[in-house]
Amino acid sequence: MQVTRRYWTVAAVGAILVGWGAVVAGPVAVLGGAFVGAWLLARQYRFVRDATRVPETIAVDLSTRDRLTAEESAALTASAILQTGADVPITVTVAPPVGVTGDRATVTLAPGETEGIASTTLTWPVAGSIAVDDVTVTITDGDGGETILDLDFTPSDTHSVNIPSDGVLSTTDPYLSAATNVDAITIFYG
Repeated sequence: MQVTRRYWTVAAVGAILVGWGAVVAGPVAVLGGAFVGAWLLARQYRFVRDATRVPETIAVDLSTRDRLTAEESAALTASAILQTGADVPITVTVAPPVGVTGDRATVTLAPGETEGIASTTLTWPVAGSIAVDDVTVTITDGDGGETILDLDFTPSDTHSVNIPSDGVLSTTDPYLSAATNVDAITIFYG
């Protein structure tokens, strides 16, 4: 979990109230600081309780074409599906792999929503097999649009794209009538 500036501000106000109450022997300030601390702990408990329910029910699916040629662009689609709506906002972010150009695909699920989808166009500049594995699910506890805590985790499943090098991609049945002084030919069918 990542605490934000607002969290530290609320914690500092509680500590200042308790400190002020101890210095001036004022029980009201001490009780106020204790109330702020109890409120903060209750918010943390509620967030952790709600957030730990989500990973068991979330499915993140990635789809793109499995075979591309170098320097070809293709859409990458990310979808997030929950079995039941969550009590906290959820954001799924898919970052392009290293060497691939394009924007992140971001799916946002508001509290109670069960499905979301986002697409982005990526350009795959090099040949080889490239894994799309930088998927981050962020669960946020918002209070009037303010974020108190974030919980991030990265799933272990990946989606691979094969980009052939020095080959011919045939979308119909390949046919070769003759070849002269050719050592090897690579034909990809798909």
